[in-house]
Amino acid sequence: MNKRLYFASWLAAYLLLLSGCEQTLQTESPEGQTGTLRLNIGTGATAPDTRATVDAAQWEGIRTLRVIVSTDEEGIVYNTKVDGLQNVTTHTLTLENIPFGDATIYVIGNEESLGKTYDTPTIRQELGDNPKLIFVDEAHAYFHKKGPEIEAAGLPMSGSTRVTVAQGMQAVDVQLERAVVKLSLSIENATSTPLTIKRVSFGAFSGDRFYMFPTQDLDVPAETQYVPMEFTPENGGMSQDGIVVEANQTLSNLSLYLYPTYAYRSGANSPYTLSLETSANTYEAQRFTTENHFRRNTQVNILARVTTTVGLEIRFSVAQWDNYTVDVPSFN
Repeated sequence: MNKRLYFASWLAAYLLLLSGCEQTLQTESPEGQTGTLRLNIGTGATAPDTRATVDAAQWEGIRTLRVIVSTDEEGIVYNTKVDGLQNVTTHTLTLENIPFGDATIYVIGNEESLGKTYDTPTIRQELGDNPKLIFVDEAHAYFHKKGPEIEAAGLPMSGSTRVTVAQGMQAVDVQLERAVVKLSLSIENATSTPLTIKRVSFGAFSGDRFYMFPTQDLDVPAETQYVPMEFTPENGGMSQDGIVVEANQTLSNLSLYLYPTYAYRSGANSPYTLSLETSANTYEAQRFTTENHFRRNTQVNILARVTTTVGLEIRFSVAQWDNYTVDVPSFN
């Protein structure tokens, strides 16, 4: 069986398992005919924020779209790319000459952020027996990334839906999700003197692969390998002078993006930790969450509060992706 048939049969079976994702169209049509598809593609987010205080939210929108249609009878029948989008959150696209019948629509946003060109030969080559289209980044060449590093190519996104192409059909909605997790870190200096951050370190929970089209809520490849993340002046993770936080001030929205992670299993110490080094002290690693995983399109808000030269308190919250708000429990 060739990869064209795998694409048609495997992906159709998997995507039908996704509840709430099948679009209802109006009428059936004769075999051998083609029709027009109108797609409403969106991230479900508000317009990217452009305030100067935001670390990277203004670069989290859609720049390019790859749209693929695979029919149950013929496999891939349509593959096109839309360029030149300016960090938008929605886009409408019309597809012509799509064969009548059952099909799956796949959309990939910002494929350049992964260094990929998902043309039809590439998809068939990489699909293999796995319809979820795995992306492997063992060298972490693309993610994890700090906020300013996404300016050039944005973030990877994907979404899919089942349709029956027919006469007189309604527009089809395709909801995109960002294929990464966002950590949003704020550091509060609750002391009476300025602090200079010299190092920010996270435990080993940055993975090296993900599924472009996952089939369940938590769908992380079992073979994923995890590494720690450390940011210092020496490794280029921050400026040579470190990061200054003035007395009784909060440094907000330092963003970090990584692949979906399931790094904590029962019986092991949680890798979801944060440690800081300042000009006054080194704060040992502390667990910042009770979660054992973070799914794609999730924002994890972390507030690290330095209370004395030896005191560090951490609060966190987990929510659907938000453009810029950091909402974590108060220390009061």
